[in-house]
Amino acid sequence: MPKTLYISDLDGTLLDNNAELSDFTVGALNALIARGVHFTVASARTEYSAKFILERLDLRLPVCLSNGVTLYDTRGKRYLDTKYIDLGALSGALRLAREAGVPPLVYTLSGSEMRVYYDPRSETDAMREFRELRRARYGKVFTPTDNLYALSSGVMYLSAMGERGEIAPLAEELRKNPLLSVEFYRNTYTESTWLLEVFSSEASKGSGVETLRRKYGFDRVVGFGDNLNDLPMFAVCDEAYATANAQDAVKAAATAVIGANDADGAARWLAAHAT
Repeated sequence: MPKTLYISDLDGTLLDNNAELSDFTVGALNALIARGVHFTVASARTEYSAKFILERLDLRLPVCLSNGVTLYDTRGKRYLDTKYIDLGALSGALRLAREAGVPPLVYTLSGSEMRVYYDPRSETDAMREFRELRRARYGKVFTPTDNLYALSSGVMYLSAMGERGEIAPLAEELRKNPLLSVEFYRNTYTESTWLLEVFSSEASKGSGVETLRRKYGFDRVVGFGDNLNDLPMFAVCDEAYATANAQDAVKAAATAVIGANDADGAARWLAAHAT
């Protein structure tokens, strides 16, 4: 039998519409892992929220976080591989964000300490809502600064959110830089809000999957996703499954469409097919 890695996105795929793992999904996945099935996740989330969401899962492989920017060992609580943004590309990205009037969240990593910086003077309503929700639900720490555009040490990620028309021009400009990866997609939970995520061109969910494939000697990878940032992962999977609630482009790239996230679609497929 080929050694297979099963890897799933979180929001809109493995998580229900309350951004939680259902009891069925937890039970099914833990039973599979105990049986020797190789399973992990790939998400745009950071360690802050992922550790709370995944604490009931007996994961034995690193998880792929921040759209593949880093691999994280949930058991040892340590970062294993991180791709930082090129300093020149970072400077240009921050300048473009300032000119566009789109203040980003800036994620830095030094050793095992991640910090998230924001400028309270220019914070949008969407970003304030995001920050307050993450703080209340996961204890995520955000550091205010009046010098946001001068940050440079250990920057791994930039993100912003708002209405599509406000952010789309910035996403288009950022995509012109070959040293940057740019993900721009609708928020799973608030359809009027779009997410912009900017990171090193060396990183993606696809590159994270390939790193896991090489490191652990997997012969085959089967992926699960719903949103546009899952497409790089689908591109390197041997099989890829889109949930029924997935974006049309993700369904078009998939091997097949399975049950919706709120009906435990990924876990039910895995319980029936994973070996």
